[in-house]
Amino acid sequence: MFQKTRVRLAALNTLVLFVILSLFGGVIYVFSSSRLYVRVDFTLAAVANRLKQEQYRNLTRQSDDRPADRKVVILLWNKAGHLLAQMPPDAFFASELAKFGGTASGFRNVTTADGHSYRALSVPLTQTSGAPGNPPEGLSPDSTLLLVMNIDPEAHMLSDLVMIIAIGSLSGGVVSLLAGLFLANRALIPIKKSWDKQQEFVTDASHELRTPLSVIQGHLELLFRHPDHTIEQDSEKLSAVLTEVKRMIKMVTQLLTLARSDSNQTELETTDFGLGRLISDIAEQFRTLAETKNISIETLLDENMEFNGDKQRINQLVVILLDNALKFTPESGRIRIIGSKARHGIKISVEDTGPGIPAKDLPLIFDRFYRGDKVRRRSSGGTGLGLAIAKWIVKAHNGEIWVESKPGEGTRIHISLPLKRPRQDKNVLLA
Repeated sequence: MFQKTRVRLAALNTLVLFVILSLFGGVIYVFSSSRLYVRVDFTLAAVANRLKQEQYRNLTRQSDDRPADRKVVILLWNKAGHLLAQMPPDAFFASELAKFGGTASGFRNVTTADGHSYRALSVPLTQTSGAPGNPPEGLSPDSTLLLVMNIDPEAHMLSDLVMIIAIGSLSGGVVSLLAGLFLANRALIPIKKSWDKQQEFVTDASHELRTPLSVIQGHLELLFRHPDHTIEQDSEKLSAVLTEVKRMIKMVTQLLTLARSDSNQTELETTDFGLGRLISDIAEQFRTLAETKNISIETLLDENMEFNGDKQRINQLVVILLDNALKFTPESGRIRIIGSKARHGIKISVEDTGPGIPAKDLPLIFDRFYRGDKVRRRSSGGTGLGLAIAKWIVKAHNGEIWVESKPGEGTRIHISLPLKRPRQDKNVLLA
């Protein structure tokens, strides 16, 4: 799929760049052509104006006092299209003169049989009566004066320009194709990573949901095998079904939270609250559960930690961290929560005396559904999504979260939240 996308992106980029280069080349050609012909047309028009001012006297006499006009050939045609005169007399062969026939006025380009290019200006004669000199026989107001100038250098220059534009466009197309493939490949790297991560997430979610569904199905099938049993007799199976249902509800809720966070649909409802008091209250709730495993929970908190954030999400964050610590701390272990306010933020640490996390697992523990060998086991009752949600909550508050752990030495999760000062009351400001 990505290979086809890469080729399509490269082909589209190449096509767009080729069209742009072709249009740009066309503009350059038109502009260069017009600029080259402007000088030629100016010369022809100047000769035509001079002849008109002289009232076309001595058209057939070659003048030696105007060397600049020698490159301009003058052809005189009558109404019937017969050549009356040309100056210089031997400027063109008879076979070439047919190319210059016609009475249309204005500028035009003429290419002879031998490949030479000329620029021609046709001027109808409007005044000949009373003109002194010796006009050619048959000269009348219906005659046409044709001024011709060789433009081989200009034609060759334009031909070379067309070749350069064509080669440049083709070369640019090839280069853009190679560059497009490279850039498309680079652009697809994060997309491919996101796709792979999404596919892995979907696969893991399907697996995690299939497991409790299989357990529920198995226990329900056992219940149908003994329809005469009472609830008390099948209480163990019903308890297992209820446990798996609760697990599924929890997992679906967490998946919905992560899905909303990915699509930026979850907005924080910020308010000012005492973070130290909030953590103390949550720790007190967990002490009852900790006593069943003979685990002590210690708190070293600054009670004056005022924070501006989403109180519900911060509560969820602390619950996730304490729940994880409680799951992986053995009996007679210890959990310690440290919170202090620094100059630019608030730092929170949750430490436990659990088995620790191997170094190879540390960069992965915030991934969704990731389970190490000794942590996040299904038997602990976790869904593998808690730390992913914790990381999102911290990031949503522009904070940082990281882990320090060594096997056999426990785990320490550190959180750094930027300090947002509570908004002061307007009355205080006025005072």
